[in-house]
Parts: sequence; C-alpha cells; structure tokens
Amino acid sequence: MARAKGLGNIFKRGNIYYLRFTVNGKKKVVSLKTPNKAIATKEAEKYLSPQKASNEAEAAEFIAKAKGLISTERISLDDAWDLYFKSKRRRDSGKSTITSYKQHLQKFVRFVEAEYDELIYLDELTPKVAEEFLESLKVSPNTYNKYKNFLKLYFDTVSKDCGVTKNPFEGIISKSLKKESWRELNDDEVDKLTSYPKGEVWVLMNLGIYTGMRLKDAALLKWADVDLKREKIIFTPWKTAKSEKVVHVPILPELRKALQWVKQQKLSNDLVLPEMAASYQKSRTNLSSLVKRIFIDLKIRDGKVGFHSLRHTFVSTCAKAGVPMSVVQAIVGHGSPAMTRHYTHIDIESARKWLEPKNKEVPKIEINELFALVESMNKSNWKELKKEILSKKN
Repeated sequence: MARAKGLGNIFKRGNIYYLRFTVNGKKKVVSLKTPNKAIATKEAEKYLSPQKASNEAEAAEFIAKAKGLISTERISLDDAWDLYFKSKRRRDSGKSTITSYKQHLQKFVRFVEAEYDELIYLDELTPKVAEEFLESLKVSPNTYNKYKNFLKLYFDTVSKDCGVTKNPFEGIISKSLKKESWRELNDDEVDKLTSYPKGEVWVLMNLGIYTGMRLKDAALLKWADVDLKREKIIFTPWKTAKSEKVVHVPILPELRKALQWVKQQKLSNDLVLPEMAASYQKSRTNLSSLVKRIFIDLKIRDGKVGFHSLRHTFVSTCAKAGVPMSVVQAIVGHGSPAMTRHYTHIDIESARKWLEPKNKEVPKIEINELFALVESMNKSNWKELKKEILSKKN
C-alpha cells in the first residue's frame, strides 16, 4: 500500500532501512535498524504516528516512546510504591524518610481511588487530580509542601518507567510558611501533664518534659537504651542517625518514677512504650494528633503547642536553672531552635551582669554544675569544658 503524501518515505542504505519524514517543518532521518522491509514499515509507523497527533505534546510523547526514552509499559496505582522503591533513580533516603514517603503516596492513591475510580494507571493522572488532592489535605502549609515536594519528586523519578510524559505535580506552587514557634509550657501546664493518669501516655509526657526528646525518639525508646542503675538514657536520635551521634541524658527523679512504673507493668522486653511505638509506626500523624487532643482536654491551648513544646520546656528549664549551654547542646543539639531561642536570652542577661559595674565578681561554680560539666565530657569537648570550669575557679 502506498504511503500517503507528506507522511514520510522509507529508503534503504546498505542493508538497513531508514525513514525520512518531517516534524514541525524540520526534516528528520532515522534508522529503522532492520534489513527487512515489512518490519521497517511497521517500525516507521511508530515515528509517523505523531503526524496524526492533535498537538505537540502528544507528538512528543509518540516520539519519546518510539525512541525508548519513555517506557510503553503501564503501571497501575496498586504498584506505584514498588515502582519507586525499586527504582535505580530514587534518592538514597533514610528509613524514616522512606516510611514518610510511602505514607504520602498511599494517601494520594487512596484519594484517587475514592474520587476517580475510573483511573487505574499512573499515566492517566492529570494536574487537575494533583491539585484537588493537595487541596483536600486540610493540613498546615509546611505539611502541604512536604506532600507536594515528594509527589513531584516521585513522578520525576518514575516517569520514564511508567509512560508519564508530564509530571502532574509540576508547576504547583509551594505555600508560604507562617513562622510560629513552639512555646514552652508554664509550671501549671507541666503539672497537668505529669498528673495525667498513669499509662504509656503519661510516661511519654514525662520523657518529653525531662529529656527534651523528640516524639519519635520517645515513642520508639528501647529498654536497651535505659540504664536505671546509672540513671542514664543513652540513645542515638533518629533525626541525626546518619551522624551516629550518641546522646547521654540523665534520668531525673520524676522520670525515674515513671520509668520504674512502666517497667513493672512488663509491657515489653524491648520497647519502653509498645503501644506508643505501634501508633507512631502506623502513622506519625496519629500519635501527634493524640498528644494534641490531650493538650486540648487539659486546656493547654494558647499559641503553638504540641509534643515539641516539651522539648522547648526542657531547654527553657535548663536555661533558667543555669545549666551550661554546652551541656544542653550535647543533649538537644547545637542547631536546635529551642537552644537559639532560650540561650540567646540567657546570654544577653549574662552579658548584662558582667558589664554592670556593681557585678564585677567572677561567679563561683556550683557543685551540681561541676558534676554536670564533668558528666558531659568526651574526647571532643573536654578542653572547652576545662576552660569553662577554670574560668569559674575561686
């Protein structure tokens, strides 16, 4: 059958057939990589199909698939996560990040299945679907951006493997963040939490108040990291696990009571709080929401409050008690916003005391402060702490 005029022609050069055709006014010549005319004719159709396409985007898709730049295999929504997880193109992320990514994608897939049951494959998803999903979240701007950024990353990573030619999340603008700091709790609010009915939640609150742990570290704390005899918790924070930094936190009397109580319950030989751990591993949002509901029930509502408020409370308490900055930094980290907020204020007040003429005496070091400094010494900071101790020598 003769080929329609303007839709290209096949010719032979040596033993191989070639196709000459025109796209958007530009002449193209491509090898059909076969000496067989019948096969060459069939291959030519893959290149000539764009001539029948309704727009340039569709034409580009035809060409990309013909050249093998984009897979012609269609991947169902059910297989969406496996495609990403097994991809050689995906980022090398930590376990906690991978878990968050999986939860984000699963939520997106559930939305599509509920709202667009006719959509089965990843290449059927459109920018409209992406926008409607993000607007359905009803979350903070920060969380909104996390979903948007990951899902854009997802399609950037897998698009070539599932026939997607346009990332549905491309071009969606991130929401501006309202910078509202977590606030520390006052004494009455702390009393409400430490007086909460005994149970895993009560122990969780005590861990936050008396160690400054993040929610994940507290929820997933293991008995292997708790030394009740030496009154220490020694653990590696999840957020900085790659650095392999180990944190030593003293077990204060009130926390010791809570830990001894939960140990007597024999809930688990491994995890200190098995129910809290299971809740967190299922969904971090679930446990955060539980904490927020408890705060609301206890009328702890003003400002931005949540479990992270306990971390700020811990740092604030240390600052007010005169615990050296280096000791607190060893526990919560140098870059913690809580450190910046509370110890900047303390530094200003300290400077005032030193500069005012009536306060020229060098402050004496207290025995508890000395113990704290010695306790926090390690190979990397002992010289700095030695200077701090000697600077307060009588």
